[in-house]
Order: sequence, then C-alpha cells, then structure tokens
Amino acid sequence: MRFGAGLTLTFALLGCGETDETPTPTPPVASKNELTIATLTPAAGALVSRSTTVTATLNYNLDDSEKSEYGYRVTLQFQSTNPSTTFSGSNGTVVLPNRKGTVSISTPLSSIWDRTNPAPLHPITCYFYLQRLTSATSSEVIAKTSAITFTE
Repeated sequence: MRFGAGLTLTFALLGCGETDETPTPTPPVASKNELTIATLTPAAGALVSRSTTVTATLNYNLDDSEKSEYGYRVTLQFQSTNPSTTFSGSNGTVVLPNRKGTVSISTPLSSIWDRTNPAPLHPITCYFYLQRLTSATSSEVIAKTSAITFTE
C-alpha cells in the first residue's frame, strides 16, 4: 500500500508508526534473604525477669545470589542503652548448616540482665539477625526481624 507525500508527512508530524521512547531498564531484583519468627517464648510484650529464658524457632532462607566463604549465622541480639549497639547473650548464635531451614535459639536473660558494658536497654528489647560472615571475626546483617520488646 502506497501513501501520498502529504499523508506520509502527516504521519511523520504526528509521530505515527515510530517511537522515540527509550525502553525503561529493568530495576535490579532485591535480595530475597529472609528471616521470620515461627515461635517465640515468651511472646512479645510478656512480663520477663532475670530468670526468664527467651526461646525462638526461626525460619531462614538465603537468596541464590548469596555467597560467603565463611558461612552464615542467626543471632539473638539485645539492644543496649547505646541506640547504635546490640550484643548477644549466652547461646545466642547458631551457625547455619544449609541455605534454607529452621533453627532454634534459647538464651537465658540472666546472661545479659546485669551487664554494664554494654548494658541492656530496659525494658528488654531484642532482634534476630541473619548474618553473612565476612571473615573469621566479622559479619554483616543481611536480614533481621522487627524489634521485640518485653515488659518488666
């Protein structure tokens, strides 16, 4: 089918049949590292004391793109009186045996209750962290739970 010069000029002026749009690049896919609480005893908001033991079962999943020659771990971290510092108590770390699974952590609050450096924030507030080990002595958080605060 042939168009006359006038019709072709009209299509060109209207932009018909052509596009100047540049395709939008696909944004990078966010990491799918996941850490969720399956069970927690005592429950968030519950009354705790020095004699309480915090016990949790957590589900974790490492994204396929995750790589670390040192491995991964889940830790139970307590908020200190310094807002930028957390710390762990006894038995608060589990090295992950697989890229996906379930782990349990139990920590007696007696192991952190009277600490002075760093001192725990009261009321007791904690988090669970999924960490990539970056060396034999350091790590970085790649997923975490929301803050869990208990009553005293």
